[in-house]
Amino acid sequence: VEVDSLGMIHYGRRVSGFPEGPTVTVEMDDYLNLEYRSEQRQIWRKLIRRDFRSTALEQRRRKGGRFEWTVPFSAPKPLRRFIGEEGPSLSLNGSRTIIISGKSEWTDGQVQTSIGRPSKFPALAIDQESKFTVEGKVGELINVRINQDTESIGSAFGSNLSDQLANQIKLDYNGEDDAIFQEIQGGNTTLELPNTRFVGFRQQNKGLFGIRAKGHLGPFAFTTVASHEKSKSNRQSFKGGAAVDTLEIKDHQYIPNTYFFLHEFYRANLPDFRRLLEGAQFGPENFVDIKRLEVYINDFNTNNDA
Repeated sequence: VEVDSLGMIHYGRRVSGFPEGPTVTVEMDDYLNLEYRSEQRQIWRKLIRRDFRSTALEQRRRKGGRFEWTVPFSAPKPLRRFIGEEGPSLSLNGSRTIIISGKSEWTDGQVQTSIGRPSKFPALAIDQESKFTVEGKVGELINVRINQDTESIGSAFGSNLSDQLANQIKLDYNGEDDAIFQEIQGGNTTLELPNTRFVGFRQQNKGLFGIRAKGHLGPFAFTTVASHEKSKSNRQSFKGGAAVDTLEIKDHQYIPNTYFFLHEFYRANLPDFRRLLEGAQFGPENFVDIKRLEVYINDFNTNNDA
């Protein structure tokens, strides 16, 4: 940058001490405005990079103790033909919770003897829960995944078959497009058969532990599975029979406010009703007209009596 006697600014770009491109001549005010804008852009870029780094750091912290490790050396050249050019790496993410609780029970004022001496020291109980995921890569084609969740073990054989295995181990190999073996999966795997000419239904089996391979050889596509199925067997026997039980109800264990006499006449002549079985006749004045029967319950509240 050069300033002449008239206050004009002459500036140009130099690379390795040699001028590159033509020299530009502007007034002092214009040059200061350009320099100010250039400085603003540089400061803005620095702030953006700093915010980006802080945001990435905050995201790594929110992942909950994620640990990543990469092998500093590459695999041998013959092995790279099968796994790719990337080196092995390992990442660990998870948590472990330990809950310690105590409970103490005693009776205040209880007499302590040589046999019974209740202690006021609480009985401790420890509950541990772990949940972590280990993911690894061996090159570009092989992935390893280990998942453990002790909270899901209780529902391992629940109705939802998609999450019936709380602890899973998977080893995946994804081949190239022109390779014979397109996919090899080891550990917890599944088998799914599509609708074909010889299989008229779509079948899917989950909960398998073994090796599954998929590939193609020309127009022929194949799926091979060598595994055993995780299951739970149970046997229950039932034997027919009968049981007899005796229920004793005493005379004073009646149900109150349930059965009533319609009139004092019936209560006074209760033993005489047995004469009906002997053919004795009662007068028409002793019979009740059901259509004219009205029953009232006394709630001992005089305000609602009408």
